[in-house]
Amino acid sequence: MKIKVGEHIILELIGVDEKLLSSEKFFKKVLINAAKKSKLKVLKIVYHKFNPIGLTAVALLKQSHITIHTFPEYKYVACDIFSCGNTNVEEAAKYVIKKLKPKKTRKIKIKRGF
Repeated sequence: MKIKVGEHIILELIGVDEKLLSSEKFFKKVLINAAKKSKLKVLKIVYHKFNPIGLTAVALLKQSHITIHTFPEYKYVACDIFSCGNTNVEEAAKYVIKKLKPKKTRKIKIKRGF
């Protein structure tokens, strides 16, 4: 039996401006707009700001989630975009990359299911 559940994109971004990487306001906009680009519905956004720097931000979606973990000391961001159903997570990934302007990007795309 073949089961298609959704798509999952993992982004690793290096060389991001460290001044952005502790800004809850900036990442709230990024999460909301990335979801909109892929026609995903945001149910809730949750943050945890680390002391002294960095944050984790999660957008709980009707279709799954988008997470962002920042490491300002390395100018590094880890991002997961997972969506169930027929959505275009690629548009969300493009938007995140556009807004964060990393010097180097690694993208892994996974088809979820069996």
